[in-house]
Amino acid sequence: MSLSRCASDVSCYGFSVDLVEQHYRAWVVIPFYVVVTGYNEHTQNQEYGCFRSAKRGDKKYSNKVKAKFEALENAVPKVSYFPWGTRNKAVIRSPCAFLTFEFDPNRFSCEDSWLLAGTEFNRYITGKRKKYGKIDVVRVFESHESGYCHIHAVLWFHEKEWTGFRWDNKGKIKYRVNEVETLKEGWHGGFSDVLLMQNSHSGFRYLAKYLTKCIDFEKEDVKSARTLSMCWYFRERSFGVSGSLLGLYSDVINTLKSNSNLNCDVEIGFDGSVVFCGVAEWFLHGFVRGFVEDWGDHWRKIPIDQLLKLENLGYFEKR
Repeated sequence: MSLSRCASDVSCYGFSVDLVEQHYRAWVVIPFYVVVTGYNEHTQNQEYGCFRSAKRGDKKYSNKVKAKFEALENAVPKVSYFPWGTRNKAVIRSPCAFLTFEFDPNRFSCEDSWLLAGTEFNRYITGKRKKYGKIDVVRVFESHESGYCHIHAVLWFHEKEWTGFRWDNKGKIKYRVNEVETLKEGWHGGFSDVLLMQNSHSGFRYLAKYLTKCIDFEKEDVKSARTLSMCWYFRERSFGVSGSLLGLYSDVINTLKSNSNLNCDVEIGFDGSVVFCGVAEWFLHGFVRGFVEDWGDHWRKIPIDQLLKLENLGYFEKR
């Protein structure tokens, strides 16, 4: 199973949420290993290693997405805009809003809701930036049970504050925006909703609620499986970042990458020093599709005869 095979079937039989989800479920459970190679100057031998690649929706993928999202949240300075629990008599102001955008099923097909989601959202943000200046954005795509796309986003306005009021909904306190129609203006997909955020991290908590339930297919939640299926088919990222947060996010990713080092070929000397005794640099060698007994999920070295055997069986694809 592959994305190209799914696209071929959609082209043949027409787009269907169930069809895409069936292909996705068949694809995600097939392991995919990355094989690397490097020269060991200590032993003067060519060595090979492998690790299981993350696939959208599996445990490794969900852990990586959570780590990136949490690292980004932790990197954003926490700023309070008004005290939590503030009553209506007080003036509530905040530059941060949480928005949800949906597509009207009477005007858009399910397929179009995903094809147009990125374009329509960027169009909305561009309009707001022209009017209000610099805006930082973090957004998450989610699927309804019907398969239709909707978007959750946090917007931080650098040059604009919004006034609001306290809204008690069945014992849960939230804050609404007074100029709600002004904020909604520019979204042409259909329905939208707006909340005012109490601090700079409130929006992350809202997004995390939607993100964490839609990045692990094993949860067997209808929305989770369909969100993963649709994002897989339409090649959408789990979450997107723009504005000045983009540079911050790049720093976060570089930090996470530097903490994941393939080189395990070191020994600790008696004096506590680190002695290198292995491969100095690893290079991509190829891929193995399908389960390989005893390989596991983490980095490990593999013997060349095992790799040659997999190549003869047609499981190994050299790069």
